[in-house]
Amino acid sequence: MHVRVGLATQADRIALSNRDTDQFRALCSRCTLSKMKRSVVGFAIGSFMLVGIIVFHTEIGDFFLRNSPVPVIYEENCQSHKYEKDNAYTDTPIIPVAECRRGHVPPTRSEIRTLEPGQLTEIYHSYVENIQVACGDMKRMGLQQDGGWEICNDPLVKPKKPCLVYSFGINNDFSFDDATELEYGCQIHSFDPSMGKDDHQRSKGIMFHSLGISDYNGRSERKWPMKTLNCIRESLRHTQTTIDILKIDIEDMEWKVIPEMMRNNALHNVTQFVFEVHISLQHTDAPPDKYITALEIFRDLYDLGYRIFLTHRNQYCHYKSMSGKQRTSCHEIFMMKVC
Repeated sequence: MHVRVGLATQADRIALSNRDTDQFRALCSRCTLSKMKRSVVGFAIGSFMLVGIIVFHTEIGDFFLRNSPVPVIYEENCQSHKYEKDNAYTDTPIIPVAECRRGHVPPTRSEIRTLEPGQLTEIYHSYVENIQVACGDMKRMGLQQDGGWEICNDPLVKPKKPCLVYSFGINNDFSFDDATELEYGCQIHSFDPSMGKDDHQRSKGIMFHSLGISDYNGRSERKWPMKTLNCIRESLRHTQTTIDILKIDIEDMEWKVIPEMMRNNALHNVTQFVFEVHISLQHTDAPPDKYITALEIFRDLYDLGYRIFLTHRNQYCHYKSMSGKQRTSCHEIFMMKVC
């Protein structure tokens, strides 16, 4: 009896041991399957997150970029002060001195005041229709018709990243700004208070400001916000940053804006200065005082080291002068600071 019981007990133990082994194996199998499932789920989640990141940067990211805040240009007046010249940049010619003296040289201020009306007219039109320095590589940025502007792409003056462009006067045509961003990858600030658009970030590199440039800080007769170039540079924290291209097309306001910029040294560290001048908006010769102001401005720009590398007659401003000559009262002037 005792022997049988012992044998049965031993057999039961063996059976029990085998059953435990099978259960352990089954449990391990389920554990392995669970781990595999977790791995698959983890991979799927990781892939989904990766796709989400890509979508965010390509589409959703662009949405937030377009609607992200732009630097604020404050309503209050900026402090009135002149910026000190950076002698390493502004006073050192980047072309030989002999080349700086080539081409048309505008009369001095004292000489301008002695000229007769006919002489003023002749000298002005001769000056704005001739170049003073050569640019070997020019690129048209923007539309081929009105709205596009040339940039000198010569190594000494071409924009190089990180570069900065101020573009005043958009009139709903961003072709120059868009092309310049695409070509050079610059940070571009576009300004125009007349378009009825709020401040916004147009693209990764272009920020639009519903603001105009003027010779004062305040509101215009049309209630548009206006600032001087110094004030704008201060607001955007660009007081010591080189402006690679300054473009101004502001319909006859240039005669007030440019003198203010020069008086307060706002053109310091501006490499290329392109702008349109309107000597008359009436398709006729301007009065003598207007020619005097214009020639004095060009003489001051000359003394600052700016030279004309391209000039273009605006065909929409043609008129017949009192001398009988066919003229245009609007010119696009392209200057670079090289002297």
